Parts: sequence; structure tokens; C-alpha cells
Amino acid sequence: MLHETTFNATLARAINNIVIISANNMADDESNQRRKVKFLQILLLMDSFEEEDVLRSRERVIWTRSWIRRREERGAYHQLIRELAVEDAPAFTRYFRMDKEKFNDLVGRISIHVHRQDTIMREAISPGERLAVTLRYLFDLLVV
Repeated sequence: MLHETTFNATLARAINNIVIISANNMADDESNQRRKVKFLQILLLMDSFEEEDVLRSRERVIWTRSWIRRREERGAYHQLIRELAVEDAPAFTRYFRMDKEKFNDLVGRISIHVHRQDTIMREAISPGERLAVTLRYLFDLLVV
């Protein structure tokens, strides 16, 4: 990568060459031709360095926040709901207003309609997790 001071010095030499070429206004002899070729090479080189700097300076876009990526280890669905289903069936029934067999049956029925494909950028939210969030949202609306 070309440093800014080197870049400025190269640009100054290129501008100086332009001034010399235009001030002399000589016939196109061999040394003048070499200066023009050198000048064009410098311009092309500077242009390529500018493009590299632009590409390198572009910041990465975060598609998924780090706390969202940890939802499999710390999220409510992956922790609380699964623990309730295994350890405390009555609490699961109170939480979703249905037992875990009905919940799993409902997930099976709707999964073909709400299933999303995983991408390179992030994992899709599972149908069970989508259903759990939707049910809790709807039950909270009913209670209010």
C-alpha cells in the first residue's frame, strides 16, 4: 500500500512533468515522449492505488448482532422452553396454554408454511421458535 506522503510526492512529480511538458512546448522528441509515457504510467499507478484504498477502507457490515448469534445457547426458546418441556410439563402448559404434544403437533402443521432457509450470513429462526414467539405475543395481547 502506498503511503499518503509517497502518494503526494508522486502526484507532485507528475504535475511537475505536466508543467515541464506544456511549458517547453517542444517538438515531440524522444525525451519528451518518454516523459509523457512516464506520466501516463504514474497516473495509472495512482489510480490503481486509489481503488485499492477504497476497497480496503470499506467497513464490514454486521448482518447478525453477536447477542442474536448466541440465541442457541442463551435464548428463551432454547433454554426456558426446552427445560419446561422436559422438566415441568404443567408450567409449559401454563406458558403456552397447551401441552407439549399439542405444541409439537402445531409446529408440525405450520412448519412447511413458516420454514425459512439458512443462509451464509445467518441461521434461520426455526418454526418452533417462530410459533413460541407468536403464541406468547398473542397471549400477552389477550391478558392486557
